[in-house]
Amino acid sequence: MFLRNCKAEHCHHFRDLHQYCLESSRTSVVRAFPNGVPSLACNSMVPGHGLRPQSNENSQIVFEAEPNLVHAPLRKDEPMENRKKNGPHVVTLTLRSTDGVPFKGFFVQAQSENVDGSFGQFLIHQGPGHYGNCGNGKRTSVTHADNNRKEKILLKWISPSNFTGEVKFKATVVRDFSHFWVDLPSNPVTVED
Repeated sequence: MFLRNCKAEHCHHFRDLHQYCLESSRTSVVRAFPNGVPSLACNSMVPGHGLRPQSNENSQIVFEAEPNLVHAPLRKDEPMENRKKNGPHVVTLTLRSTDGVPFKGFFVQAQSENVDGSFGQFLIHQGPGHYGNCGNGKRTSVTHADNNRKEKILLKWISPSNFTGEVKFKATVVRDFSHFWVDLPSNPVTVED
């Protein structure tokens, strides 16, 4: 209504402002997290890029879980023969590019039908990362510490000492802003006494 009644010499400022307001209201907020994934992503594992993820069937990322045959030491100096039979188990996780094209970001969790949310504890074995507290306890997830190029990340996961059952590890991997994969599964691992 105001724009119809304004004098021609003053209207162009209001029309420009009106057009700017209309166009800016159509844009969505997109955030990049070069220093790791925020805790808001714990449940969905989806980066806030405002785009759809790539199909996991066409992923150029391999996510492997290799269970160790020994239980984790309860102390660093504990001899092998003193380790509890039903103590925590260690799983080595490898996240790597198969086509030689590096990735910039990652987010990893352990999940099980027997436990709500992410669980266990992660240790960063090779590569820069931050720990997250998704689900049950501290260091229950791990994410990138920078947006530098990475071809391979090595992690260790330690099960809770009283856990038995199947564990599935899930990863989100970001190659660049528009190329990322969500819920990439590793091979399942069974933790037994």
